[in-house]
This record gives sequence, C-alpha cells and structure tokens, in this order.
Amino acid sequence: MSIYLDSAIPDEARQAFALGYVRGITTNPALLAKVKRPASEVLQELCSICPGPVFYQLTATTVAERLEEAQRVLRLNDEPGEHGEVGIKVPASTENMALVATLSQRGAKVAVTAMFSLAQAYLACEAGATYVLPYVNRTTRLRGDGIGYVRELVRVCTAVGRGTQVLAASVKSTDEAVQTLLAGTHHISMPLRLLQELGQDPLSDEAVAEFARAMQG
Repeated sequence: MSIYLDSAIPDEARQAFALGYVRGITTNPALLAKVKRPASEVLQELCSICPGPVFYQLTATTVAERLEEAQRVLRLNDEPGEHGEVGIKVPASTENMALVATLSQRGAKVAVTAMFSLAQAYLACEAGATYVLPYVNRTTRLRGDGIGYVRELVRVCTAVGRGTQVLAASVKSTDEAVQTLLAGTHHISMPLRLLQELGQDPLSDEAVAEFARAMQG
C-alpha cells in the first residue's frame, strides 16, 4: 500500500517527500492550473522530486487528441537522468476505455479517474488499467457512501483478476483516510495538509508535555 501526494505544487512535493513515507504524486487540471506554468515544465520538476509515479490527467477534446497528448507527455519518461515516471490519468467513459487499452499495451501506467460506477471499474480492469481512482469524499456527498464504494471497487478488481488496483482520492480527513484503508483500497492520494495531520493527535502532544514536566522534576 502506498501513499500519494495530491498536488502539482513543487514546494509541496518537496515537503511531502521529506516526510519519508510518500511514494507518488497525483495531479489534475485544477491542481496544475494553480502553478501557472506549462504543464510539461511542472511535470519535469515533480519527476525530479518524486522517484515514483507522477500522474497527469488528459484534457484534450477528442480521443485522437487525447492519445496525442498522452504520447507527448509520456516522452518525458525518455529524458536522460534519474527521475520519476509519468503516468496518465484518463477520465472514465466508454470511448476512453479504448485509449486506456492502447496506453496500457504500450507499457504506460494508466489510472482511470472521475469514476462513479462499478461498471466503469469493470471496463477499466478489462482495458488493462493500472489503477481505478475513485473520489471518496465526493462520492459520499453525491451518492451517500464513498467508503462502501471503495469496498465494492476492490471486489470488482479482485473478481476481474487483471491486477488493477484501487488508488483512492478525494480524501478529506484523517478518519476518512483510515476508513478508506480499512475498506481495502490499495493506495491513497491526499493533500499535503492531510499527510502532515496523519501523525498528529492532541493526546500525543499532551502525553509528551506530561513526560517533559516529569523530567523537569
């Protein structure tokens, strides 16, 4: 199980990887827009920080244009030197599943995103997706049970048996992160704030302060 940073801001990536337990990065168009630099330039910098996968979401209008966009972005993996690997996030739709199959067959890491049904997950698995990427909190708000949805997605991936794993996103609290883990997700992506909060608890701070007072006599 791996923890991913959900951000496109290089400074946040540096802080996240300094923690020592983050393994990859997920970005999306909204996150990249916050950086206000060309996406390819940002991805290159993120890959220089992150030794694992850095996911970029396709935005082109047609399937043909999305394939061209993916090929252009994946060429970053051919750059010389040591760096992380760019992966491709593909929004869930019937027409995009053929694109998922094409990219997967070419050896790319592919995550199917914006997914809200088990049927979409089934197709993604059959198309050879590396990951299916549910929005946990958003699904809870729109459908009522994001954690239960994650649990069912894991069952679908297991039933298909092609090695597709669940990479959960849209996790908004430490409790939601733990419940998502207990629902069986293989990986979780979360913002820097949440990564930092995972290790904190007021009772821990109180216990440390109590020990410090005891040492002072």
